[in-house]
Parts: sequence; C-alpha cells; structure tokens
Amino acid sequence: TKKERREAEKLIKQAETAFNQKNYQAAVRGYAAGLAIVPANPDAHYDKGRAHFNLGEFDQAAKEFSLALQQGKKPQQAVLILRWDAYDKLKRYDDALADVKAILASDPQNQRLQLAAARLNYEKGDFAAAAAAYTAALPSAQNQADIYYYIAEAKSRMGDIDGQAEAAQQAINRSTPFLADALTLLGRARYAQNRIPEAI
Repeated sequence: TKKERREAEKLIKQAETAFNQKNYQAAVRGYAAGLAIVPANPDAHYDKGRAHFNLGEFDQAAKEFSLALQQGKKPQQAVLILRWDAYDKLKRYDDALADVKAILASDPQNQRLQLAAARLNYEKGDFAAAAAAYTAALPSAQNQADIYYYIAEAKSRMGDIDGQAEAAQQAINRSTPFLADALTLLGRARYAQNRIPEAI
C-alpha cells in the first residue's frame, strides 16, 4: 500500500542519515526495517551492505550486495567491487575471483584488478594462473620489483626453477623491498640448477 511505501521510505531516509553520520548499526537497523516493509529496493540493499561492510560484518554485506545485484542495482561494477572485497575478507577466494573476473571483462586493462586476480589465484593455490596474471600486469606496473617478486614466489610453488630464478633476479635488479626473500628464492633456484657458486 501507499502508506507502507511511505513508511519504508521514511525508515530508509533515517537509515541514510545514520549512515552519513557513520552510525552504521543504526543504519543497518533502519535499512532492515524499511526492507521488511518493501523488500524490493536494490539501493537500500546496497546501502545496507555498505553499512554491514563498515561494521566488519562481511558475510551480511556480501548477502546484501548479492540482493542488490539480483534486484538490478546499477552500476553493477560498484557493487561487484565491494562484494569482491567482502568475499576476499571472508577468504571466499573463488567468489571473490568470480567478481574480479566479471569486472575485468569490462575493464581488462585495470591493473588493480589484474593484481587482485593474481593474488586471489595465488591464495587459491593456482600458482600458474597467478604467475600469468602477474605477468599480464607487468607492462603498465609502477611497482615492477614487487610483481617480479610475486612471480618468483608463484614459479617457486609451481616448481619452475628457471622461471623462479629469472623473476627473482629481476626483482633484485629492480630493488624489491622483499630483497632478503628474493635473494633466498634466487639462491634456492641457482642451487637447484646446480649453479652452486651463484647460489652462495
């Protein structure tokens, strides 16, 4: 009814005010009350998800973001970015990676997303995909030393000794902040390659 809609709108406006005042618990309660009356409100689900996210309630946040997407929230990319972050914090790497890939489909040159895909693949134990994603991010990367180090780590996990040595050497040449770890990766690779003097 119109009366119920007006009541839901009033509760959601109060929730928005609470959210803007960073009173996220009050915002969650307000959005929940409004959505209990009129559940088909993608913007309210999105904002309720943001309030949960700010409270560190990542599971509830992901659920609200999913409802917002199901109900047609636009732009989808903004929702997917937050849901990916929530899934990542929950260590739901498959779900996080699915969201990152969905965003990358419309923005394939986004380095932040390429690096996120690489890290998520690494966390999942898919070291070949991680190395490939890190390598794809290299041409436009500001922090190439870090990326070479991460490639060396992934190659090490894959048992690709030559790739490990090459990437570790590149990381060292570019002054990686992970110098001790990169030297260890290089030393282990050189030892495995039977290049003992270089391993020392």
